[in-house]
Amino acid sequence: MSLAALIALPVPFLRSIGFTGLLIPLVSVVVALTLLPALLLTVGHKLEWPHRRSGSAESRLWRRIGGFVVAHRWSSAVVALAILVVLAIPAFSMRLADPTNSSLASTGGPAGAAIERVESAGLGDGLTKPVEIVTDRPGEVVAALRGDDQVAGLTAPDTWVSGTNHVVDAWTHDDVSTGSGSDAAAHIRSVAEGLGADVGGLAAQNSDFIDAVYGNVWWVVLLIIVVTFILLAIALRSIVLPLKALLLNIFSIAAAYGVMVWIWQDGHGTELLFNQQASGAITVWIPIAVFAFLFGLSMDYEVFLLSRIREAHDEGASTDDATVTGVARTGRLVTSAALILFLAFISLSQVPATDVKILATGLALGIILDATLVRGVLAPALVAALGDVNWWVPTWWPKSKNSSHHDSQSTTPSR
Repeated sequence: MSLAALIALPVPFLRSIGFTGLLIPLVSVVVALTLLPALLLTVGHKLEWPHRRSGSAESRLWRRIGGFVVAHRWSSAVVALAILVVLAIPAFSMRLADPTNSSLASTGGPAGAAIERVESAGLGDGLTKPVEIVTDRPGEVVAALRGDDQVAGLTAPDTWVSGTNHVVDAWTHDDVSTGSGSDAAAHIRSVAEGLGADVGGLAAQNSDFIDAVYGNVWWVVLLIIVVTFILLAIALRSIVLPLKALLLNIFSIAAAYGVMVWIWQDGHGTELLFNQQASGAITVWIPIAVFAFLFGLSMDYEVFLLSRIREAHDEGASTDDATVTGVARTGRLVTSAALILFLAFISLSQVPATDVKILATGLALGIILDATLVRGVLAPALVAALGDVNWWVPTWWPKSKNSSHHDSQSTTPSR
């Protein structure tokens, strides 16, 4: 469902990511339901060679962690939530644009050297990202922009003509990926469009992308949330648990955004970690891509944990005991899965492209935050704190045989 958000957006390359990404879980489900059982039946215990695990499937470490969190549920929840909120604060200053020239120049190579020469030429950092103006009245456009304080230069060669259409390039003093440069590019666009011209270029493209994607993404996100809630409510047989899972997902993704902005846009640790300057902005398509991937991955971890807690509760355990059991039984599995993804995204961050580095950073840190702070502390703390409220459903909601038996036998409410 989270990858389906990309398919609904009016941008072809995001749609292609969505379609391709959907194939991964679909193929995985088919393999898990067909090939994997057949392999287990034919090969069996030989797959465990050279190590065969004995004893309980629970993790003693995660049982101790779960017990501590349940015993200190409110303080654990407050501390974990406070950390997520602090990490999310930089996200409110997120600026969507391409990486600045300074960031690209610091990557080295011929392209980086060329950008450095352009910057040192004194023609304005916006030279590499001009505002492209197509007009049948080039003289009026040039006259309107010449002498404008926000315009570093203009060019309109006679060879840039097709029929009655002429191309006029205007560039800004500052890089259009910076706040001042973006404002200047918007001003140039306003003046040119006021004269009936069509305006393109990187700044205009990013502005149109933001309007097209983020201006309409709210209904896509709302649809995902509603469908996810329905699926989780059916699976967990609860109204409260799905609401809590969705709420925690919001905090988790917001924290990932904040850390991504703090590192790349604000430049804290960028040179230490990646040996290059800060990007100065977050590439326009990255937040929606990070949302699509992190929403699905984070919800996976929530389902692992909450479904195990639900099973333990149906078997007769109190909410507190069920929560500790759920953490103990899923801790090793979720941690291993998160580490695999974390290392995969860390490897991806070594790609020279700054855009890919930003994406990999957001995904890697988001996965670690969710698998540890959210799934290991905040989620079980809130389940324990809410107690029997977790299992509330409307009177018309169908109950399973196990949960009905537990409800009829249980006389002592959990803490």
